[in-house]
Amino acid sequence: MNDNTACASQIGINRWRASVAESVRTRKPPQRLNDNHPSKILRSSKGSLRAPLGDVSGNLQPTGGTVSGKRKRKMNHPDHRQQSPKKRGPGRPPKNPPKDSTPDHTVPESNVQKLALRAPGPSTSSGSGSSPSKALPRSRSRKGKTFHGPQSVASITMADLAMCTPAVKHVSLQEARADYAPLPTEATKLLDKMKNIPFAVIPVELQNAYEEAADTPRKSRDPPNPYVYLSAQETPYPPECMQRIKERIDETVHDAKINFESNAHERQWGATASRLINELRQVPYKSKFQVLNTENCPIEPTELYTQMLDCPLVYEDDSKISKADNVVKMVDWSCVLDIDRKVKGTITNGFKYSRPNERSLNQSLSYIRLMPIFLDLEIKQTSSQRDPKVQIAVWASAGYMKRIHHGWDPSLPIPAITISGHQWQFYLFVYSTTNKELVMIGPYEMGTTSSVEGTWQIVHQLDVLLRWGTTVFSDWFDKNVVAWAQKQSHSPGEQQVA
Repeated sequence: MNDNTACASQIGINRWRASVAESVRTRKPPQRLNDNHPSKILRSSKGSLRAPLGDVSGNLQPTGGTVSGKRKRKMNHPDHRQQSPKKRGPGRPPKNPPKDSTPDHTVPESNVQKLALRAPGPSTSSGSGSSPSKALPRSRSRKGKTFHGPQSVASITMADLAMCTPAVKHVSLQEARADYAPLPTEATKLLDKMKNIPFAVIPVELQNAYEEAADTPRKSRDPPNPYVYLSAQETPYPPECMQRIKERIDETVHDAKINFESNAHERQWGATASRLINELRQVPYKSKFQVLNTENCPIEPTELYTQMLDCPLVYEDDSKISKADNVVKMVDWSCVLDIDRKVKGTITNGFKYSRPNERSLNQSLSYIRLMPIFLDLEIKQTSSQRDPKVQIAVWASAGYMKRIHHGWDPSLPIPAITISGHQWQFYLFVYSTTNKELVMIGPYEMGTTSSVEGTWQIVHQLDVLLRWGTTVFSDWFDKNVVAWAQKQSHSPGEQQVA
């Protein structure tokens, strides 16, 4: 029994030895990889970049990728050892340069300057053959608020302007009469006229026209109420102008509705408002006027800027320009007197002995510099985040500083209008000679372009302001600016002889 078991074990051992010998005999020797193998192509020198695996072979996985969720294994093939520089191919630098040779790291002068700008301070290097030190990392910008940090125009409020130089105080009419009494006479007269606009605003001569327009088959329109019609004795417009004004008002209501529904840009709102004001140019006022776009007319020179101690007010579009450290572009439209060539020539001669940046009638050196401004308009969308009161206040402040610089009478008020969507509001600026402050009185509701009656109310308010500009302001301009120019047109020697 034991002999049979031992014999069987010996037979199994012999068979296993025979199978191992057969496998050793039939095994093929390993093939040497050629130079086009992907493992050799990926091999690079120490300082050169490795080629992406996807560029070498489309069948290979990207670096760091996995196949079927398994981690990629390292290649430990004996042929993956470092090759000598002779076998790396022509044009390839050696991996390890000889120790006795020093590589040339000479940098052109322009690059040296660039490196100096990127990494100020002395550079450190290790050894004679080491490469230049890398540029120091840039410091992160400080995003917090600082004492001297500029402000954007969206963050400025009327409370900030009250602490500026000159200060602009926004008050109501009651507060103005209590704190700054007595107000200038012309300011009181203009405010009374603006408040005394009658409730009836549509000329009675146009009643039939409105009733016929509302008499449609569907009766979709309602005619104005009978009590909104103004009597013929109170109508300030000549009969030949009424029909054209009515047509322009109807177009304004239609355009304003489209602007509101489409959330139109403020320039589109400005175009609608300017067409309405231009229609009143056909009314025979004492003097002629123009309506000009002034959105690209900055406050110049810099002495007229509004300053808040050492923290300047910054206009957002120019915040990256170091010299534009103030709020400079403020209003969108302005009404100016259309002076004749003779008066313009007198003013030009008056500026003959003035400095170049003083040769302006207003707070700008742009194309409006020889145009006397008597009414400003700032227009905003309904969804705008900027406060139009801030912009007209800064613009009016520069206008008063211009008057004081030339010695012109600063007691004449400056009216301004803000338009936010359909709503029109009126403000009046008065300079207090006692406190050396600019007082901003308002707002007064002028009307709304959402209805025919509201637009007629706006037209009546505009008529009051345009009549004031072509009479009171025109007389002030002749007594102050034109008379000053006539005096300045003579040389200093001629003035002494006279």
